[in-house]
Amino acid sequence: FYGNDLLRANLSQAQLIEANLGNTSLRKANLSEAQLYKANLMQSDAREANFNRANLRYADLIKANLSKAQFIEAELTHTLWIKANLHQTVLIGANLQWADFTGADLTGADLSKADLRGVSFLGADLQGASLMGSCLDNTLFEKANLQGANFTGAYFVQGDRSDYFRTVDITVSSPSADQSLLMPYPPLEQLNVAQPAS
Repeated sequence: FYGNDLLRANLSQAQLIEANLGNTSLRKANLSEAQLYKANLMQSDAREANFNRANLRYADLIKANLSKAQFIEAELTHTLWIKANLHQTVLIGANLQWADFTGADLTGADLSKADLRGVSFLGADLQGASLMGSCLDNTLFEKANLQGANFTGAYFVQGDRSDYFRTVDITVSSPSADQSLLMPYPPLEQLNVAQPAS
């Protein structure tokens, strides 16, 4: 499949384990419930593609263009999204544990109710993104742009929030968190992040 044009292809429930889809056009393709375990989608063009409930564990999506794609309730643990374009991508309810979004563009992305435990957003752009109701244990936001991001109802299952959410001030310029953004935190209490007036 490497380098092929699969525009609007119907690959729903396809068995694509360890498939090489690098540099492939998957624009508007239907990959819902597909098995893409350890697949290579590096630098692929999957704008507006449907990956709902697909299994992409350990997949490589480095520098892929996934703008406006859908990954609703997809299995995305240990995936690599380094420098990927995820502008307005929908990841509602996705399992993203230990995924790496270093330097990725997640502007306007919807990560509501996603499992973000162990995820790295190092240097990522999450401006205007929704993380409502997401789980943030051990999530790294260092040097990320969180301006306008919505964390309403986001929560921690365990651990000290100051370690895991240490860069949640709007400028995200230093490892020390702006504690004024965090409400008092007994275990399992919902996290509320209020944006300060600019």
